[in-house]
Amino acid sequence: MENNLENINSILIDFVPLHKIRNNGIGDFFVQLDRGIVRAAKLPDIRYSILIALHELLEFILTSNANIKESDIDKFDAEVELNGSESDKIDPGRLPNAPYKRQHLFSENIERLVALEMNIDFEEYNRIIDNLT
Repeated sequence: MENNLENINSILIDFVPLHKIRNNGIGDFFVQLDRGIVRAAKLPDIRYSILIALHELLEFILTSNANIKESDIDKFDAEVELNGSESDKIDPGRLPNAPYKRQHLFSENIERLVALEMNIDFEEYNRIIDNLT
């Protein structure tokens, strides 16, 4: 089933161990039956996990709204994981050819604003999460 907001009856946000995130990421989203699933790495500072989940939730909503297929995102991320440079693998959504680049960057901007409101140094947060993968 592809992303389609009209068919979603609920969205579950789940904090899971890092090894349960697909494509060696720190967060993920996908559709399972009529439920959107958002997964974020469970980290010692729960605020970091919340920021990751917020980013993934926004990206899910925005890519669905833009009719970007989940399968296209998965294919792109898997290709970067397999053949991309180490720096590309850290944040594939920033790459110029990412099918979800616009939605990724918008989600990151909101993530930054929420981090600021939570008194989290976004650069330090990024250094920590970048070192997880």
